[in-house]
Amino acid sequence: MNGLIVFNSANDVVFQQLNTALAEHFFAKNSDLFPENATAASIDGNIILQIFSPIINSQRIMHCQFDNTYSSFQCEKGLNFAFGELLGYTFVKIGQRPVEILKRHLGVAIALARHLYGANLFAPQASSVQEELLSTCLESYEEHLWDEEQTMLLEALPRLLVNNELNRVVHSALDAALEGLKEMGYQRTHALVFVTNKFVASSASKQALSLSPTDLVFLTLLSRSLQRQHRQLNRSVAVFLQGVSHDPLSGCIPCIAHLSQLSKGVLLIQVIEYANLHVASSMYDTFFVLQKIITLQIQGDADAMRPTYDSLESFVKQTLEALKRSKLKGDEVDTSLKKFISKWDNLKKMYADFFRSVERELLVRIESNIPSFMDELKQLFTLTCCDSSSIALDQLPDVAALVEGRILEISEFLAVKAERNITIDAYLEDFPGRVIYRYY
Repeated sequence: MNGLIVFNSANDVVFQQLNTALAEHFFAKNSDLFPENATAASIDGNIILQIFSPIINSQRIMHCQFDNTYSSFQCEKGLNFAFGELLGYTFVKIGQRPVEILKRHLGVAIALARHLYGANLFAPQASSVQEELLSTCLESYEEHLWDEEQTMLLEALPRLLVNNELNRVVHSALDAALEGLKEMGYQRTHALVFVTNKFVASSASKQALSLSPTDLVFLTLLSRSLQRQHRQLNRSVAVFLQGVSHDPLSGCIPCIAHLSQLSKGVLLIQVIEYANLHVASSMYDTFFVLQKIITLQIQGDADAMRPTYDSLESFVKQTLEALKRSKLKGDEVDTSLKKFISKWDNLKKMYADFFRSVERELLVRIESNIPSFMDELKQLFTLTCCDSSSIALDQLPDVAALVEGRILEISEFLAVKAERNITIDAYLEDFPGRVIYRYY
């Protein structure tokens, strides 16, 4: 049995992925909740909510009153649960595997959600493509790669080692790809080459943010998952990369990743950063601080609310300044921005009144107004950071063809070398049990 369920702050099910065994288990244990003549396949969010409502409510009470939530618990017949949280969404991982493995899988699920949705987790404004990609990546990771790829156990990225001459040829091809993207008007770009799932090289334009190791592992998992569905992969995907943590604009980088399967097992990934990074970064921080102050309000911690509110006010101010400098235009953006400013001014006045008197009634008013402010924040994020319609996706295969032509003479050699390269994969296979990891 294996599955993942995600609940929003209202305890509604916003995502579910249950394998047949788990769905049948729920059906057998709770058949009275199903309509007449229903089957396990007909399980929906309402039924799941009824089954899990006591657990989720208990989890929220533990979080709000004691700031001490369940991390996991174990049931009969080896069925275990692991819990996680991101931006007010509760992730519940269920399976007949050890708790530590479930926690690893849960961490991957949360990381995938961040990379596929950005700050707009499971929101109505998000495309259904994101949900499909999340399901595809989770299934590929848990059902195939986890058992087949030792690098997935280590969360590592195997690299293909080549000599200087081959490295020069590959980098020359990638630089040509970046130049082609620049001629199309894209100034912040990356190009990466893999051969039979081993990383070979990458190149980036001067204006682009450096990718983090997490981004590289995510792109690898995404490509491996899509390759299982498409033998000749040629697809563009909207993603939100993180960038290196020391960069002030890191955390949420709206990108288009175009994945192209070239000859001889060569995979090219073109990454285009398309949104204003100052806007995306400040709004992303606003989401997290807003969720923090919501938690403090529920816990009734008035002392901690003041500094958190100051941070919220600072990030909202940064967001508005970034939007002003970006000069983003459009009727929808203007309308959404006006609503956002109006909601914020109203909320700011309520907080000022509350900090003067610390009356419970004022806090109730704040709590009732925050959801509408959150909705406007999500709408503004969607309009300003998720619109990639200006990117000419139909031209990206031409860039891939250019790279393929540049490395055609060496692609077969790279493919042969990738089959048996001195990487962590080969070492683990040749010397099983000889690798010891120490964490400090």
